[in-house]
Amino acid sequence: MNKKEKPIGIIKGNSFAEMGAELEKIKPLIEGESEITKNEETIPVKDKKKPETTTGKAEKKVKVTITGNKDKDLESYLERKEKERMAASLKITDTVVDTYLEKALEKTKNRQKGLEKKPKKIELKPKSREISEQEAIDIFKNNKIDEIIVRGGERKILNSERKLFTTDEEKKRLEERSGKIDTFSQDVDSKFANELLNKSKGGNLNEIYNDGAVATIINTKQRETEPAVKTKGVRVFLDVGGTWMKFEKDGETTTLRFDHHGSGKREPTSGSKMMYEFLKKAELIESTPELEKMVNFVVELDNLTYLDNKNEKGDKIFNEEYFENVWPNTLYAIAEKIPFKVLQDLILSGKIENPSIPFTKEQLEGELGQTEAGKFTIAELCMRAKEGDKSKGELNIDGAVKTIKGIKDSKRYAKQEKLNLRNTNIGNIVYYNYHGKVKTAGNTEFKVKIANNLGFIGTRATGCDSFVNWNQEVGEEKFFINSTSPNLRGVADRINEKYPGCAIEVRGTFLFGKIKDGITEAELLYFIDPKTIKGSNFKIKKEKVQVIKKNGTENPVELSDPNDVSEGEDSKDQISPENDTIELTAEEQRMIDELALAIESAKKRVAEYESDMALLKAELEEEEKAKGAIETSVPKTPEEEIDPESAIATLEKVIPKDDVELFKSFGSAGISGFIAEKNEEIKQFDNNTEVTDMLTRKHNHKIATQIIERYNIAKRDGSNPELVKNVEELLRDIK
Repeated sequence: MNKKEKPIGIIKGNSFAEMGAELEKIKPLIEGESEITKNEETIPVKDKKKPETTTGKAEKKVKVTITGNKDKDLESYLERKEKERMAASLKITDTVVDTYLEKALEKTKNRQKGLEKKPKKIELKPKSREISEQEAIDIFKNNKIDEIIVRGGERKILNSERKLFTTDEEKKRLEERSGKIDTFSQDVDSKFANELLNKSKGGNLNEIYNDGAVATIINTKQRETEPAVKTKGVRVFLDVGGTWMKFEKDGETTTLRFDHHGSGKREPTSGSKMMYEFLKKAELIESTPELEKMVNFVVELDNLTYLDNKNEKGDKIFNEEYFENVWPNTLYAIAEKIPFKVLQDLILSGKIENPSIPFTKEQLEGELGQTEAGKFTIAELCMRAKEGDKSKGELNIDGAVKTIKGIKDSKRYAKQEKLNLRNTNIGNIVYYNYHGKVKTAGNTEFKVKIANNLGFIGTRATGCDSFVNWNQEVGEEKFFINSTSPNLRGVADRINEKYPGCAIEVRGTFLFGKIKDGITEAELLYFIDPKTIKGSNFKIKKEKVQVIKKNGTENPVELSDPNDVSEGEDSKDQISPENDTIELTAEEQRMIDELALAIESAKKRVAEYESDMALLKAELEEEEKAKGAIETSVPKTPEEEIDPESAIATLEKVIPKDDVELFKSFGSAGISGFIAEKNEEIKQFDNNTEVTDMLTRKHNHKIATQIIERYNIAKRDGSNPELVKNVEELLRDIK
């Protein structure tokens, strides 16, 4: 019996095809190959008594419905005969049954009279249970998908769409959401995970999806993790759900979660990599070098691990200059701007052999650069990744160049507000709050502007560790932190201790939350690290708290403004009597224990540094004595090499603490790594002038030595005339 083919239903939107998985075209299975009427076999029992069992044949009248399917009829007959055989073998007599019923009835009466203990209460296990990956594979291979759940976002409703909202309830809901509606908001990872899914089972979509399968979006901006209605059958979460990969069975529903947005730091992965590994184990997809290359690219893109890439010498390459001038010409910079099918074709077809290598000038000017990628060509997208959309004028805050400007402005704003954002609990911070204004020399003001999607990338480019974003704009009311620090989980715990459920930490690298229940901008910074607002223009209001002691009495304690507490000063509110010990939770005790270990570790480290400094000081004193009064010599002719010892002695004395500007011209000499090493070590002892002076001298000597060594090499082989010129001019100026 043929049925009309129907497309899969799409709910909450009709743009799911943009994922690269055109579910509108999936066809249902054609039913009606054969129909079997399921009639129960009936066995009349005389006087409603149990039929007697004998060793001979029992006479029974059996009503059988013939379906026309001989195999099915035979199977039904054999199944019935097996049941009859088993019943006969049990030989349960009426007497045994009656005796059992009598004893059961007696126990019930005694229990009611309290003569026998009541049986222990059995706790029922929850219906939902986690299943193994192999069990999930078996279910996936033998069943079809009924629902795909993907990430959704919000967009402003168009005027032409308002007529679709007809009921008062729908209109009220739209008004509550400020005229915003749900829409598909998937990234490259989610789209690729779905594409891999559609390649399974030979790419036959009829074998993958059930008739009537739906694609459902959950709004992650509203912190949704589950659809409002739970679909029966097989559900697949793609890169969404707020958890790590797991598989669950709940009655008639099996849920397969391919997600990497759970709490805690783990090895970088992605939803698409999880799907790829799952399908490989199920032997439902063929592994190819091209697919492996695409999977690895998506992991790097989604986790920003490419920011840690190093050159052949082992030095990190991602810095401010690289971000502004090289990064825009990489696939990382434009991947989310390219239609997914174009991106997939570029990698899987081999047009881009290594996605991690920047495009060359020849590529951008040639066929690759002129490839259509939506509204723009690849070359045009690369230019916009650098400069942003210039047509927006002052509203243009996108692009690497504008991002660096915004970050520099944010640092000026932090200095202006007396915020201490260096060497905090989560490293060096770039702080952005949308409303912050920087005062200029002409006594005018302008707002700091940083594009959200580039804030953390720009933060890393400028050598900082964490990007903190506080957005109190109407309709947004949220905050988030991107960080490389391992202490992000602790920040979330401190926020949630006062504002339960406010903050969510993801992968140990990302924290986000809603601005609610009275949390303030100053409090967020205080939860990150109290030193950030100490002495700043950001204030926290005083409040009363209840401190519960072991004896059960309560003692209200007034907390003073953290900005008013001097470093090392004992708080007047501190509870000191021995009998007034405060009860600690397990989490508080754990944090105290960890702090104690950290303090001990820091003490050991300080002792080691003090020992090293003493040795360094002695070495430097010996070097000074050995050098004596060495006269500076400058080559009289271009052919004459500089005397290393005298030149080094001269050069190291004029190297300032901040080497960036003076030694830009020596970048090609390969000393940037030495400068970074110096600045990294010195910043740990900013408050100890004696130590920083010794370290500065040590590193300046090392840097000067490297410059002169490279100068003499360049002088001999002519490999770097610019370096030769710069060194000679500098030494002449010093003389």
